Amino acid sequence: MRGFLYALMLLTAVLATGCANKYATPLPPGSTEAEVIARHGQPTARYQEGDITLMEYASGYWAQYAFFATMDANGHLVKWEQVLTDEKFNTLEVGKATRTDLLKTIGHPAEITRIYKHNYEVWTYRYKKALSWDFVMHFMFDPDNPNSTVKMKESGIDIMYDPGGD
Repeated sequence: MRGFLYALMLLTAVLATGCANKYATPLPPGSTEAEVIARHGQPTARYQEGDITLMEYASGYWAQYAFFATMDANGHLVKWEQVLTDEKFNTLEVGKATRTDLLKTIGHPAEITRIYKHNYEVWTYRYKKALSWDFVMHFMFDPDNPNSTVKMKESGIDIMYDPGGD
């Protein structure tokens, strides 16, 4: 029985590592777009910033990581980065950042909800705070104005990963 439990724990660790590393092993700068796509698959979204192309690799509803490949005008990788971080969130200022700014900086949210009492549309991003704690970041917008800026932002513990509050 002990051997079975050890094997089960080892298998679980291997599978978890494989999921966590899906995007964690980037190609070196200078790699072509075709090489990036061959390694990581088709991006979930693309954004154009002048001559720069941003390729978003979101990992889905439960994911706490999202990666952007920054490609130069010649289609070569300039930078590969994990974008769901406090540092990136802090660049998105209340009263200035728009929905488009969020998409081009941190990608698509895990979910979009609405708080009717305050008339907010809420974009929620799950992430690992300091690579350790399960957190969420919420950005609130005016739901009736597609061009509105962030009205409020707030972070906290992600109860989806710790529903008992332990």
